[in-house]
Amino acid sequence: MAVATLVESAKRIVRGKRDNTAKLAGALTKLRALVDELAAKEKFQLDALALLHERVKRCNEAGTALYVALRGDDTEAVRDALDKLEASPSYGDKLEKQIAAFSREQSLHVRRDVFFQQHPEACEVLGTVCKLRLEQARAELSATTESEQRRLDLLGNFEASDSPVVRNARSRVVHLEAMLEKVTATTDLPTVFANYASQLLDEPMNDQRKRRYINKNDREIYTLTIGSRLSGDGETEAVYQLKNEAHYWEGNEAEFQKTFEKS
Repeated sequence: MAVATLVESAKRIVRGKRDNTAKLAGALTKLRALVDELAAKEKFQLDALALLHERVKRCNEAGTALYVALRGDDTEAVRDALDKLEASPSYGDKLEKQIAAFSREQSLHVRRDVFFQQHPEACEVLGTVCKLRLEQARAELSATTESEQRRLDLLGNFEASDSPVVRNARSRVVHLEAMLEKVTATTDLPTVFANYASQLLDEPMNDQRKRRYINKNDREIYTLTIGSRLSGDGETEAVYQLKNEAHYWEGNEAEFQKTFEKS
């Protein structure tokens, strides 16, 4: 009887996940396309700046070689330096101006802002994926709680709400609810998109509970789990817990984003 009950509960979990699978797949495809396009723009900026700096360095090296040769007593060294300088036209000043302008554009996130102006649907796509993830998480929490309670009833007077598997499922719901609230209410789409798009693309979401992150301060690798706790005003909030063999770290989402980066 117990085995049959657990099997039926597991089937309900699967059915709950299937309800919006097609919708989620479509939304994820749109979100992935946006993330990839934005990443390509950001990569272009980095690559272009690297090329500009490399070319300026070559111009400067040619000028330095001539300066050194003229202060020696080797005619051939001067000739060689002149040949190198001739092969590297003197456009260093123009490049420096381009670097300054391009760097300023990068620091002001001009291309990123233009991207979101060109894609006003980004917020809706992000919100849709988050809602569908939340629907799945709630269905899984309900089914997991029912299944766990049935299992515990066979063992004695225990509450499923205290079970680790139920707490984990509830934490996922809390995390997604907080995420959806921020996505829905945001006036800063670029920041919210940067914080949540990659998280929502991860499949399955449960795998995200154990991931490797680098602490920006000590540069050590930590493993992430996401739990929940009561905030000062009595509300439930997501809490990020990271640890390695020597250290433990805990904080809210803003503190996590500030302190850690993906390994």
